[in-house]
Amino acid sequence: MATSGFQHLTLDERRSLFRMQEARLGVSGMAARLGRHRSTIYRMLGRSRFGDADDQLLRGGERAADGAAR
Repeated sequence: MATSGFQHLTLDERRSLFRMQEARLGVSGMAARLGRHRSTIYRMLGRSRFGDADDQLLRGGERAADGAAR
């Protein structure tokens, strides 16, 4: 079975992404700075459209830590 080469963005990458979004950097620029494909950036921004970005980032990190502790 072939695997996709997709890797999730790290918490630091997501924080950087949202800082770049606040600075109104374009998606292509964000992707280039993070070394990711534009579609990955669009997907991440689409998932986090509503609510406070930092709150969502922290909750996502807590969920990952909770899963690892189980």
